[in-house]
Amino acid sequence: MSLEEFASVADELGEGMGYCHFEGRIPDVTRGCIQHLRHNHPNVKISVEVEKYGREGLQSLAVLADVVFYSKSWAQ
Repeated sequence: MSLEEFASVADELGEGMGYCHFEGRIPDVTRGCIQHLRHNHPNVKISVEVEKYGREGLQSLAVLADVVFYSKSWAQ
């Protein structure tokens, strides 16, 4: 899903969307989606799942989220 596609759906749902969860598979796109929510829908709670330790961009996603789910590889 592109940022534009996500923004269209998020804006349609509006504040009715109380929570949004992301997987950190494509950090650049995910970062844009999270930033869109923070700017346009600041009351939405955001979680992100980061699995692949060492994947570029995942730490920056964790900073933007309210809740972060880490994989076992991050804990070790």
